[in-house]
Amino acid sequence: MFSVNSQLTQLISRHLPGYSAEELSITSVSGLTGTSWQIANHHPCWLAKPLARTDAVLGINRWREYHFLKRLSAVGLAAAPLLITNQWLISGWIDGQLMDKATWISADGRSMLADSLVKLHRQPTVGFSLDLHQRFIRYWQSIDRHRITPNWLRLHQSMLRSPCPRPLKLAPTHLDLHPDNIVLTANGPVLIDWEYAIDADIAFELAALFDGNRWDQAAEADFLQHYIRAGGYEDLETLARQVALWKPYTHYLMLMWYETRWQQTRNSLYLEASDLLRSDYAI
Repeated sequence: MFSVNSQLTQLISRHLPGYSAEELSITSVSGLTGTSWQIANHHPCWLAKPLARTDAVLGINRWREYHFLKRLSAVGLAAAPLLITNQWLISGWIDGQLMDKATWISADGRSMLADSLVKLHRQPTVGFSLDLHQRFIRYWQSIDRHRITPNWLRLHQSMLRSPCPRPLKLAPTHLDLHPDNIVLTANGPVLIDWEYAIDADIAFELAALFDGNRWDQAAEADFLQHYIRAGGYEDLETLARQVALWKPYTHYLMLMWYETRWQQTRNSLYLEASDLLRSDYAI
């Protein structure tokens, strides 16, 4: 903790000379991927994320995240980045309340999320494309070899041979949407935690949203209606079909992510989540 405090206070003092170490309060903020740090000066000001060697295995690239924040903060979708070094990415802190689960499953919540996604998906691509097969390979190299079964090996080889669906529309995507990554502010919802953001098919984003939150068919259909009404795509049937085509890929991506996090952390929560997905595949 002392090392983190020292690094961050020196960084802020160097780039923002109006602040001194005595004025800054630094506290940890934990998430599924790891720990970030809130930097406050009487009130929350910034969020600092370390550049860790383990990030690349998960598909995280802080320099890519910086470019997404820079582009999307200009249209009110994300916090503005302050600076990036070889050790830290520092961005603005978004004041507001995290979306609660009651709002998340409500019609108003889905409408807010659909509006935000449509706004995101209307932006020009940022310049970082998703190579899903390469992501599968990188995860595979990182998981516990003792957990691999013959059925799983066959599944993995099948996923690598299977060509990805042809995109309906390439756009910036967030790919980690859940209530804890949506802050309700005075100016509307703002998405946070853009570490997995990348240019991808809009239907891949929706498949990841539905699969990652285990929405049932009724919830998915309702959200697609909100998305279409907000101007996200012109043809509901085509969009729904494309989402269905992407679901096997998002499902397998989730499995590999949980297995990789289990190998990195030995946190049983990741193992339990992975085992639930493995049961879907009977592997």
